[in-house]
Amino acid sequence: MTRLNPASGSAAHFPRRWEGFVFFVCSGLVILFVVTDAVTTSSRLGRATNLNLSELEIGMAPVPPGARERKTILPVSGIDGKWWVIHTEQALQDHSWRIRQTTHDNSPEGREVHWSSSMVWFLSTISRVLHVFTVTPLLDCVPIAAMFAGPILLLLLLAVYAAILGYRFGWATAGLGVLFFATCAPIFDLFRTGTCDHHGLVGWFATAGLLCLAAGGAGFFAAPKSKGRSKSEISPLPKDWPSVETARKWFMASGILSSAALWVSSATAIPILVGTGLGALLAGFIAARNKTIPYDPNLWRIWGRAGCLGSLFFYLLEYFPAHMGWRLEVNHPLYALAWLGGSEILARVVAALRGEPFVKRNPRDIVVGALAVLVIALPVAMIALKSSDVFWVSDKFLLALHNEHIGEFQPFFEAISGPAMAIILVQALILPTLVICALAFLVWRRTIPVYWLGGLAIVLMPALVMLALGLKQTRWMGISMGLWSLAATLIAALFLTRAVPLLPRWQTAVVSILTAVAVLLLPYLVLSGPIRGGSQTDGIPKDILPNVIARDVVQRILRADPSRMPVILSGPTTSTDLTYYGGCPMIGTLYWENMHGLKAAAEIFSAPTEEAARQKLEARHVTHILLFSWDEFSKDYSELWGREIGAEEAKSRHEKMFVTRLVEGNEMPQWVRPLYYPIPPAFDLQSESVSLFEIVPDQSRLDSLVAQTIYRIDARQFDRAGELLVKADSEFPGEPRFQKLRQDVDDAVRAGGQ
Repeated sequence: MTRLNPASGSAAHFPRRWEGFVFFVCSGLVILFVVTDAVTTSSRLGRATNLNLSELEIGMAPVPPGARERKTILPVSGIDGKWWVIHTEQALQDHSWRIRQTTHDNSPEGREVHWSSSMVWFLSTISRVLHVFTVTPLLDCVPIAAMFAGPILLLLLLAVYAAILGYRFGWATAGLGVLFFATCAPIFDLFRTGTCDHHGLVGWFATAGLLCLAAGGAGFFAAPKSKGRSKSEISPLPKDWPSVETARKWFMASGILSSAALWVSSATAIPILVGTGLGALLAGFIAARNKTIPYDPNLWRIWGRAGCLGSLFFYLLEYFPAHMGWRLEVNHPLYALAWLGGSEILARVVAALRGEPFVKRNPRDIVVGALAVLVIALPVAMIALKSSDVFWVSDKFLLALHNEHIGEFQPFFEAISGPAMAIILVQALILPTLVICALAFLVWRRTIPVYWLGGLAIVLMPALVMLALGLKQTRWMGISMGLWSLAATLIAALFLTRAVPLLPRWQTAVVSILTAVAVLLLPYLVLSGPIRGGSQTDGIPKDILPNVIARDVVQRILRADPSRMPVILSGPTTSTDLTYYGGCPMIGTLYWENMHGLKAAAEIFSAPTEEAARQKLEARHVTHILLFSWDEFSKDYSELWGREIGAEEAKSRHEKMFVTRLVEGNEMPQWVRPLYYPIPPAFDLQSESVSLFEIVPDQSRLDSLVAQTIYRIDARQFDRAGELLVKADSEFPGEPRFQKLRQDVDDAVRAGGQ
């Protein structure tokens, strides 16, 4: 595909023989970069996986039927990845290709699952390949597949991305495009080794969808030559610019890719679609000021129709026939229809900018316009009027939980505070800064062709929308940088395809140096602290150690009584860790589908009396309360529940809550058995603690005092143990077990334990 200089009609100045070289160098750097990170990160996580703190104490004791012993440690950022493993294993066990329900959460009822099946299919495929080429059982292959799913997915997606860029803009542009995309830290964090996450997939679908719009000319098209046309009527676009027939294919491809993004995550795709609409309006305004260049508003109708059909297809793929409902937190036919209606209004507005009537004077056109407005308003009206039924995300409890207690929902400049603030700031804003500076430079020189401005507008508007959202909530920053990497790639294409005139030598030198610095700086920024928080002497990241402890504790609980499956009440983050490493049911994890479980956990944590707590624990079949100091969350739960029930004074009553008194040791009911868990001193986590309590409804008073005394001795709280022994002597004089425990206390004190 020959790229021509639009000003002179001569071949592009960038030598074709060097294009392949640039592409293979950039691609090789990306592959080397991804493989290096995979090897180093998996090595660190592998050392953590091989730690077995329980081996000497529990040996090979059995676990309850249905429990899982997943040993593969996934990083702190792998919360979603742990659930992808759980869902994939369930799909393989049930021989199902869709997961709509899980019993691992919101015990005992379970909860619905509304994630797309894309990552389940991907993990299942990798797991089956591993199973074929190794002797590892199929289910045991799933956590291993999750470890490397991110890098594998990234390389596969980059291959498609490079093919699109290379076909349309040349292979030198494709090389820089994959380099910008893969080595931008916020993007790469979505594909990092151990991070099996669907956010990277939706980011790529959205970016590729916008790329297809830019590749299709953003509405501008090259009119075919024909006899009888004057020279002034011939399109000023370069010969390789898409014809209207080719542009339609690109717009259809964009609609399909963007509908895939809507399928994977509607919360991400919808703002990008809105931004795309704003970009299309800006492109239409540019076209209206340059009417000599052919522009087809109907292309937006084609885009909307393809997106609508794609969205409906993916909806049926996920939910037909038994699970079709009104969950507007995810992809839904109402969004497909709104997209169709929005594209109709968009095409009319763009046409009106060029002087065509917005509504033609015929009944059909009026009805179509009215229906378009109606279908756009439908999902908004449903969310506004029936949010408690169709849009749980707007629930005040979930909103407060997300906005105040989940890190990725915090404003960007609050989330990055700390010693690494400077480097994180550079990682996140280097591409927007480079793009804005380059655009300012090109606008100052007045060298950007009009027909290129449309594509840049369509990419930049959603990039700006997502950047604004990313500054408001950190979770959008990675997706935003994917769009900014595309904007940087298109600006590179401007130079490499000679769509802009050659720069003077000094300006060429400056641009070349800045590009080289960016190309070299981006990988360094990614590798400058892949897992923060420091490492132990054996190379295990310190922030991975809580995962090792969670795995060890849940394995001890499982083996302590193989006759029953435990149900554990814990903090919302560690609840995911515990069900991943042990396969046992939990109550509250941080997902909107689990709204009822989260509220149940908050209600239990907020119970003011022993009897109220016992009733709620029994209703949920809870067997253990397990609280880690790094995710204790009892105060947060009580404050959230106080708002839920309208009792603002609950915020100041934290010290009265039953679970708080239990953890502080101020109250120990007869039906609670405390269990001591020592954090290994080598972990250097002296300021952290683990509080573990077993619910034993039929425990006698004697057994309760014995258990409490043993706990105090194990915790080296000998004064408290002595107080309990005095109480025990008064209630059970002469009991031999207490005499033995008193001897243990005396021996420990004499040995210097106090």
